[in-house]
Amino acid sequence: MTLSMIWTDTANEWFSAPVQTAAITCTGFTDGWVEIETSSSDDGGLVLRFLDNEHYYLLAIRDDAAPDPRDRQNLQIYERSGPGAGGFTSIWQKDIVWPRGTMHRVRFDFQDGLFTVSLDGTPVGAVSRVPPFDGRGFGIRHYGLTTDWHARFRNFRWSPL
Repeated sequence: MTLSMIWTDTANEWFSAPVQTAAITCTGFTDGWVEIETSSSDDGGLVLRFLDNEHYYLLAIRDDAAPDPRDRQNLQIYERSGPGAGGFTSIWQKDIVWPRGTMHRVRFDFQDGLFTVSLDGTPVGAVSRVPPFDGRGFGIRHYGLTTDWHARFRNFRWSPL
């Protein structure tokens, strides 16, 4: 496991520091799932098929108190395939009712060309994609513009399929 930037781990709960980007990445599979529980996320996320900092898939996770317009883009899958903001392409999104403080279990999985997002054990969306790169990394991440932005995750779990 690689820890970049600053996360605090207390009793199986990860809290992001107010930094530009912070990520924890692991390696081990191309098809599989990652999952967290969260009740507070300005712009957190789950990562699959991580090859390098410019090639991976991200499920952005944001509650309704996230900064605008993220508060209306609660769950959003991006394909990252290049540098800077222009390297992110949104391939799926869903707005849900998610008041800050409400705990949800969020799962992001990839199998046989299909990315699926589940909330509390129920699939809420999917998108087909043939990844143009073969990354085997996975993990969690946080993005923040100011010291007010944060993400709080617990029970980070994963499994190959």
